[in-house]
Amino acid sequence: MTTITVLNDLHLKPAYDGVGSELTLPPETDLIVVVGDLLDTPNRESVQLGRDVLERFDRSHVPTVLIPGNHDPLDTCSELAADFDSVYLAHERRVQLTDLTDDRSNGSELSVVGVGCTQFDAGREIPYETGDAFDVYTEHGHVDEYREGVAVDEVLAGVDDLVAGTRTPAELCSDFGLDRRHRDGFDAILRTADSLIELLRVDHPTVLASHVPPFGTTLDVHHSAEGRAEDRLHNGWMALSGAIRQAAPLVGVFGHSHIRGYDSFEDSETHLLNGGFRGVTTIELEGSGVGFSFHTAEWLPGES
Repeated sequence: MTTITVLNDLHLKPAYDGVGSELTLPPETDLIVVVGDLLDTPNRESVQLGRDVLERFDRSHVPTVLIPGNHDPLDTCSELAADFDSVYLAHERRVQLTDLTDDRSNGSELSVVGVGCTQFDAGREIPYETGDAFDVYTEHGHVDEYREGVAVDEVLAGVDDLVAGTRTPAELCSDFGLDRRHRDGFDAILRTADSLIELLRVDHPTVLASHVPPFGTTLDVHHSAEGRAEDRLHNGWMALSGAIRQAAPLVGVFGHSHIRGYDSFEDSETHLLNGGFRGVTTIELEGSGVGFSFHTAEWLPGES
């Protein structure tokens, strides 16, 4: 059995100095996955605090996969992961557990495919809600959940067709009533989905790790407390949804939305998990069997 500890959206701040010596992980952890936003702000003090935490993992020789978040995007995570032996930055990259430490692989192969953020802004690639084919708002400017759900289903079907090669970006713009300039967005979705599918298609179990959740799930509604109408819209990555529905990784772990929960796509065997704000998720894998539990990072200030 392989035990994975997933750390979600810890948002470490300089005021948490010393937390590296306080943190605890579930016993028998074979692999740590940090799914982004280890830091709250990528300033010098926070980067050092993040490195203190990663150094503890590195000294324990526990393989740690670091995914860039929107609060600590790729450039910052490159600095966080630099010069460690057991910390692996994973953005559009596959990390194979048996390639890391044979003594922690438990005789089985496992890969983590990571994709993260290159900038602060993160969310859906296409503003689907603006399409003339969809009418997701009420007359008072609120999101109609039923109509928005219908639109989401149509977008997911369109992304599936895009990945399968049965509809083109131009056709999707036309079908959804979107401006033709969004063809570039659909092109980018296709490129990312194809890249992830290639990384995920191996002959052993894979875990897909992304800071932003997949589009069209219960895990991707924005966590903002500002009460804006758009905060009720699905805000995940469409490319992820297409890759998951095509390549079927065993498990997907995500962050960003601060929503703790489980979901799956219809007719899909992929388990989709989000540990929520300052969450810790324990995942136990044995063959094709998956067990998981959610916890709170009690070693963080204010969480005990």
